[in-house]
Amino acid sequence: MISTGNDIIDLSRIDVQRTKQERFYSKILSQAETDGYLTNGLVNLPFENFIWLLWSVKESVYKFSKRRFPLLVFSPKRIITGLISSPLEDHLPVFEERECENFSLKKKDCYCCIINTETGQYYSRSKVYNEIIYTVVSETENFDDIWWGIKYIYDVSPACQSESVRAFALEKFKEIYPNSKLSISKSPVGYPVLNVNENAMKTPLSFTHHFRFVAYSFVYNSTMISKDIF
Repeated sequence: MISTGNDIIDLSRIDVQRTKQERFYSKILSQAETDGYLTNGLVNLPFENFIWLLWSVKESVYKFSKRRFPLLVFSPKRIITGLISSPLEDHLPVFEERECENFSLKKKDCYCCIINTETGQYYSRSKVYNEIIYTVVSETENFDDIWWGIKYIYDVSPACQSESVRAFALEKFKEIYPNSKLSISKSPVGYPVLNVNENAMKTPLSFTHHFRFVAYSFVYNSTMISKDIF
């Protein structure tokens, strides 16, 4: 995998009534995607959350594709999303820990989609809590090598969001590259680049933030250390 993409939605910031107006969601969803809310029987997921779930999927696909296609322009209705499964639990879990990190995203815990776009076919897994929607996209159905983290922050200024998500990811990378000089820079296209001892790495890394929450995702396995330098 040479790319990654993720997105987070702080549900406290959405305008529920506006979201449910057709003139709003029709700019994001196709008619088939709208109809899919009913045909998939998503009674435990409010319609406004469904809309933002698919938005997060489309945004994540865009981030994934942008790394490969730098001139790509975000057009949500040209990203066709089909829901293939829902979590086994029939209620929305509470995000209680204020910070959560793990690797892999289990299908049984996520809303899973197949996405088709002009740049290819992708797969997504989304964790929906009472407070947030968090999505990660892959080019395969195997999410075993995807590491991810979500963190609650108190200072919601753009500068703090940016600083917090970088610091959050770097703490995880310190476990992978102990006793190394680590930093994160920005590529000419805009995606983040991990630097280890001033060498730019190929590790696919993606950041996202929305109001009170920041999150990262990256692709990593133990064979990547020796192959990772550009």
